[in-house]
Amino acid sequence: MNQQVLTIKYNIDTPVPLADFVASLDSLQKLHGNGHLQLCVKEIRKGSYIFDLMNQIPDALIAVMPTLIEQTDNLTKFASNVAKLLNFFKSGEKEQDSKPPTRQEAIAAHDIVLPLTVDNHSSLEIHGVNGTVNIYNYTEANAIQNSARRYIGELDRTTGDIKQNVSLQWKTLSDKDGAGNKSIIPEIHSRTVATRFATEAIHQAMVRKVEYPFEHLWEVNVHVDWHGEIPKRYTIVEVVEDLGEV
Repeated sequence: MNQQVLTIKYNIDTPVPLADFVASLDSLQKLHGNGHLQLCVKEIRKGSYIFDLMNQIPDALIAVMPTLIEQTDNLTKFASNVAKLLNFFKSGEKEQDSKPPTRQEAIAAHDIVLPLTVDNHSSLEIHGVNGTVNIYNYTEANAIQNSARRYIGELDRTTGDIKQNVSLQWKTLSDKDGAGNKSIIPEIHSRTVATRFATEAIHQAMVRKVEYPFEHLWEVNVHVDWHGEIPKRYTIVEVVEDLGEV
């Protein structure tokens, strides 16, 4: 069986921060989004920066799910979807009957072209397994990033984001539901974020009726207001469970 390969070529003459390459390749993996298949680097070739990517099944799954081997060579649709996403943010046009990109897809589009922003003569080539090539230059990369940022900002302004069944711990609390309340939700962000209560009943349950609220871990559903990729504010919309003292 011939192994299909997706080639990603960054034509860049300037040294590129490693974090930018990691973000770009990691975004491709996130878009790949198949729990059974891993997008892996098969080979890094001489040239500018050339990565050959392939699908691979984790060893643990090969023994119990051998039929998945036949699915490892399905990069054609993936390459096409990546091109459609980047083209959407480049031109603002989407294909008929296609769904609008999600917030996560917009972030991925922004980060895929991140390495190009260090060199105004740079370009990115995505070589599909069926022979198609999609090329994005420095100017188009900037257009993609600007469009993605505007798109994310509009989504955040109009919809926000609900995260369910996440773990919250208080770090600071005020006497009332005000700006002094801050918490950490590790599943969303590693730092403290301003936190409000959707109702007084939630405030009572998490603060007033608990002797030492700072020592408790809570499972909650929260509405997240974003500023770019950083959460600006949490609003607790439901207490799922008091997980007890930690």
